[in-house]
Formats: sequence, C-alpha cells, structure tokens
Amino acid sequence: MRRPLPRRSFLRGAGTVAIALPFLEEMRLPRAQAAAEDAPNRLVTLAFGLGIPTEHAELGFAGPLEPLQPFASKLACFSGLDMSQAHQYGTGTTHFKTGDVLFVGEPQKNEYTAAGPSLEQLMLSELHPSGAPTRLSSVSAGLWFTYGAPSRYVCHWNYDGSPGPAPERRPSRLFTRLFGDPTPGANVDPRTARIKRSILDTVVDEYKFAISDRSSLGAESKAKLKIHLDGIRNVEQRLVPTEATPLPAGCTEPEITDPPGLPYDQETPDTPQEEGVFKPHSAPMDHLVYLSAFQLQAELFALALRCDLTRFGSLLLTDKGGNLQFKGTYTGAAVGSIDFDLETATDSIHNELFHRQRLPQMAQYQHFCMSGVARALAAFDDPLFLEANGKTVLDNTLVVIGTEYGMDHGLSGVFHAVAGGHGHFKPGFYSQQANVIDLYDTLLKPYGVRSGIGTRHAAFKYTPRELTTLLA
Repeated sequence: MRRPLPRRSFLRGAGTVAIALPFLEEMRLPRAQAAAEDAPNRLVTLAFGLGIPTEHAELGFAGPLEPLQPFASKLACFSGLDMSQAHQYGTGTTHFKTGDVLFVGEPQKNEYTAAGPSLEQLMLSELHPSGAPTRLSSVSAGLWFTYGAPSRYVCHWNYDGSPGPAPERRPSRLFTRLFGDPTPGANVDPRTARIKRSILDTVVDEYKFAISDRSSLGAESKAKLKIHLDGIRNVEQRLVPTEATPLPAGCTEPEITDPPGLPYDQETPDTPQEEGVFKPHSAPMDHLVYLSAFQLQAELFALALRCDLTRFGSLLLTDKGGNLQFKGTYTGAAVGSIDFDLETATDSIHNELFHRQRLPQMAQYQHFCMSGVARALAAFDDPLFLEANGKTVLDNTLVVIGTEYGMDHGLSGVFHAVAGGHGHFKPGFYSQQANVIDLYDTLLKPYGVRSGIGTRHAAFKYTPRELTTLLA
C-alpha cells in the first residue's frame, strides 16, 4: 500500500521559495483520518467602511447587496445588530470607538487598544494553543489610506488588545510574503528582482519531476497541479512582467507593476483626527483600479488558504470611516450610477454622502463596495479548486463580513454577513435585534471555541445570547 502524500507538501526552490500543492488524490488519507484532515478550520474577517443603512440592508438583493446574490446559498446577512457598547465605554471619534469593537465585540481600552483578540486570532489561539499549524500564523491585507489610530484600518487585534500588523496594501508584497524571494542573497529589492525571474522558475526542476513518468502522481493530479501553477503564474503576470527588457546604460531597474495610481506608500500620521474636522485622506483614485488591486489581494488570500499557507486572517476593502475620493462612474443594476468625479469633487465619500445622509448615493456607493466583497467571495469559491471533501475554499472557511456602524454613525442596525462556515450556519436574511457579541459568540461555538467575549473589559459585562436560528 502506498503512503499518502503529506497534505502540506511543497514544490521547493531556491532560498525561501516554497509553493504549496493543492489537494491531490494522492494526499487522501485512510477513511478513519480523513474527516479531521480534509477541511481545516479557517476564519477570515472582511471589513468595509461606513455601514449600510438598515432600510438598504432589508432590501436584500434588490438593493446595495445585489452583487452578493450569486452566493445566496452560502450567505447569512444581518441588518439589526447593535454595537452600543462602543459609545458607552469608548474614547475618541465614532470610527475609533467602533473600529475597535468590530470583530472583537467588547469596547476598546483606548483609541489604540482593543479589549482583546479579534475573531480570527481568538480561533487560532483556542484551536492551536501550541502555535499555528501552517507556515504563516495569519495574514492581513487590504486597501487603507487614512489618518489616525489603527482602529481605522487594523482588523487584527492580539490577545492583549494591541493592534496586529497593518494590512499589506501592495499585492506584490503580499505575494512575496506568501512565496518568498526568488533570488535570495541578492542585494536588490525583491520586487525588482522578480522582474528578471518568476517564482515558478525556481521550482521548475521539481515540477518537471512531478509531471514526469517517474512521478507517483496520477494523470488527474498532474493536470490539477498544472492548473494550480498556471493560476499562480496568472496572478504573478498581473503584478509584474516575467520577461526582462534590457535597459540602456545608466537606467535604473523598473519597479514592480502593482495596479497603478494608488498611494501604496502613503505615510499615515499617528495622531487621531480632530472631532468634527473631516477631509479626504488621499488624492482621488480610479475606482476600477482600486477594485482591481483588492481583487488581486483576495486572489492571493484564496491561494494562501487553499495551499494551507495560513488558515486565519483579515481583509480590508475600505477604511473604517472611508474618507476616500474616487474617480470615474460606477453603475449598479439595482441602484443606478454614481459619478464619483461629481460626488466627491470637493470632499470625501464620508462627508459628501454619509454625513449629508444622501440615501440614493449611499446605496450606489455601498453597491460598489459589495462588488468588491463579491470579488473576494468569488476568489474563495472558485470551483476549479475543490478541496478533499469536494467543496470550495469558501465552503470550508468561515468568512465574517462586517462594518463599523449603521445609519450616520448610529450603533444600531449594524450590518454583518457570514459566508461559508463549514455548513454550520443557515443562509438567509436575519433582521432580529441582537448585539454583535451574540453573533460572534454563536459563530465560534460550532468550532468548540469558548469565546469569552463579554468578560474582558473591566467596566463592561455581557452574557451572549445564542442566535439559534442561525445554526444549522
């Protein structure tokens, strides 16, 4: 009898490069072990800013949530959640108060410190107390261009309430974090180095062996391996040309081609913005380029999950507070078109639409945001990459989607959604009144995780109420 290929097998190349394999038939374990190994427990949070008014969320897929309709059978949406503990105990502006509560549940300690861990860190620690079972314990990525405390852009909070690393803005650097530097030891920027050599070039010898007649892989697995590596190459080629063009003497090396026009390296002041003083936090950005960059991040994230490089992490679509400016016209079938050039000619989305409570334009903007969320869910739900149990990465991952408040900074009617979740949850729309703690605690229970949410803040005590209608 053959010995099963280890689930976390790699093609290994020079230096730090290691490309994890997708699930192959040769990795299948004996039936007695398969149930525990085939679908690892994963949790990813996905945040977007500025909330969705309850009246828009309750339109279901006939309003701003329309882009999420393809995932209706895998999605539970909540329109009546409460986050009032943020104002009761928090400090700073609304965005600082609520930004710390999102995916944590309890009110902040201060503007720079949450009360405890975010959901993905909580599950990671409770399920793997001796350390992460993957090469990367967690990954954080997203597009944020904001001022102030980390609560505006951080979604990863540690057990002591300190912020985790800021989300990686550049898709190219996220790629490097996942796959390493193909030219180790060279005294060059790894982004520039990859222009001359593809990540896949470093593992070509192992790949040739894997698909050769000497390999123990069957025809189906060889074909699946090719699709997998073609997918990596596709993402890489959208980041950087793999063919180098000789440069004239005296010219500097070109930099990696992340989607252009975004202020990836913008410095973020470490002081909160004055209450009541609002301004855009970045120059106007092309909305399609913005979505393209986020989609690359989401595809890389999905790749990391299906390769079992990590099982936990956070994605940020837009800053909590959303003081952004966009360019161009976006059209959503259910809500019509928004001309960003007109709507934010003198001020930000935050101020022009949400502070002035312009409901039609708010619906159009959040339809734009939901189209970004849908791109991430589509990357996770790719049917080309079914896992050992015949399901997609989305099916086998708990994705918690959330925002920081309801209508005009109000802390009732806060929208959340739950996608995937290993079959533990019932899809549909839920308008019941509940605290975000009730949702978070209910989501963790099927995984055997005792959340402890409601006990970490010295002045705040809360006993979660299980949302039984959500449980499958």
